[in-house]
Amino acid sequence: MPAFERAGKCSVKTVAVGSGQAIDLGARGQADVLLVHSPDAGQTFMNQGRGASRLAVMHNDFVLVGPPADQAKAAGAGGIEPALQAIARTKAAFASRADESGPHAKELKLWKQAPRSAWTSTAR
Repeated sequence: MPAFERAGKCSVKTVAVGSGQAIDLGARGQADVLLVHSPDAGQTFMNQGRGASRLAVMHNDFVLVGPPADQAKAAGAGGIEPALQAIARTKAAFASRADESGPHAKELKLWKQAPRSAWTSTAR
């Protein structure tokens, strides 16, 4: 960042917030550059005409972790969607970030992809 500031004769103020908050800041014109971890939200932001350019600079791996006992048998379910369905079906405990971050948005998208019959209030 120091080299960028010298070359551009400007100062950079970094604000570390979740993707949802970053997009809100950008929508209000309070940020010049956004680095977000929610591709869908970033694309929506662009589709609304709020951004000039969008580049992928990284990717996330979504990893589900749980207790060794694995009440839902999610580890052997064959993928993230079947694992979430198993968690919902068995009403196993599930902890969410619930912070409007990019990973939280991805988690919610994965839950929505599970058949409605698998949804429970304790598994969201």
